[in-house]
Amino acid sequence: MGLLSKANLLEQNKGLAFSNFISKYNISFFAIFELKQNNYVIVNSLGFDGSSIINSSSTVDFWNGVLSEENKLYTFSSKDLTNPLFQFFSFKIKDNVHKITVFKTANKIVLICNNDLPESVVYDFNKIDYSLKFTDLEKLNSFINNNSFIYKVEFDFQEAVESFLFSKKQKLNNSMEAYTSSIFNELSNRVLYNYTLPNSGIEFDDYKIKSVFICDSKTPKDLLINHLVLNFREVIENSAEIISIDFSGSIENFQELKDYLQVE
Repeated sequence: MGLLSKANLLEQNKGLAFSNFISKYNISFFAIFELKQNNYVIVNSLGFDGSSIINSSSTVDFWNGVLSEENKLYTFSSKDLTNPLFQFFSFKIKDNVHKITVFKTANKIVLICNNDLPESVVYDFNKIDYSLKFTDLEKLNSFINNNSFIYKVEFDFQEAVESFLFSKKQKLNNSMEAYTSSIFNELSNRVLYNYTLPNSGIEFDDYKIKSVFICDSKTPKDLLINHLVLNFREVIENSAEIISIDFSGSIENFQELKDYLQVE
């Protein structure tokens, strides 16, 4: 086997960071379901609200009826009002759905909205290595210039998520901890994929993340916080007001950014 063929094989066998998967297919509206207590529930998402996540419990038989084969793409149009997948979207977000692509792997159901996806999305999803981080961090350097202002930001979601779930406790089918993790993932994904560049944030403690906001100028912190809270309200309603958002300082250069995000 030639050197080029060996290099291609190594590239094919490499894992894929989850954030790279999201970026590669320009995904902004998705949900990943896993089996919990004999039912599938949303464990990771972007674009979903808390009510949709809480009400996502679905049976194995349901999904076997919708998806007869593993690792095969199934696409549904929003024009089909009888589409059983619409049960996973609350009235607040249902109008945002135009197309649904869904597939199942050995242990997950993946639902992606509003993208035209090739078959390779299934292959790449199965390559995801969740331990991989910051594979594209060097690309952040190209966004830093003499006029940039880089905020260090820390988020603590736990109290707010638990407050929201307590207000919905009569609707919970699984443990509080399971839902807390799922809604935390939705909130943190909104930070990492809507407000920052991919791979510019990490989870550094339970239900806490830290990230960097690279601005063209010193945008007022209050303005950024207001935007963030409005976005988070889409997920956890009034409980978004008690999310701890700490603009803890600024970063002067790329090395400081790497140090802050704990990257070797």
